[in-house]
Amino acid sequence: GLFYTKEQAEQTMEEKGYKFVEDSGRGYRRVVPSPMPINIVELDSIETLIKHGTLVIAAGGGGIPVVKEEGNYKGVDAVIDKDKTSALLAAHLKSDQLIILTAVDYVYINYGKDNQEALGEVTVDEMNQHIADG
Repeated sequence: GLFYTKEQAEQTMEEKGYKFVEDSGRGYRRVVPSPMPINIVELDSIETLIKHGTLVIAAGGGGIPVVKEEGNYKGVDAVIDKDKTSALLAAHLKSDQLIILTAVDYVYINYGKDNQEALGEVTVDEMNQHIADG
């Protein structure tokens, strides 16, 4: 999202009730919930396209968060994580593999903190422990 000055963030908070946090000295950013994705609305369409040999690019932005109310979808202020959405899509499609490409050199623990540590080669058990540790 956009970066705001402190004054812009305070004014927008007052006018719209949005919540902002300071982001690594770069300015203030609006924060919204980031719920786990639980469903992919377009799953049937994605499956149909795949069955007909179409290369489908989906879940790259995480999707537009919606809730179903009275039979209709309604957008909500939230951010859906693209990697978690991709994993959900892969599970629904019973994919053999899920490959996530990124422009960083390593997977890190404590990313962006003073005690950041790059991980080289790790086992599944080690990764599960890092996940459990938060």
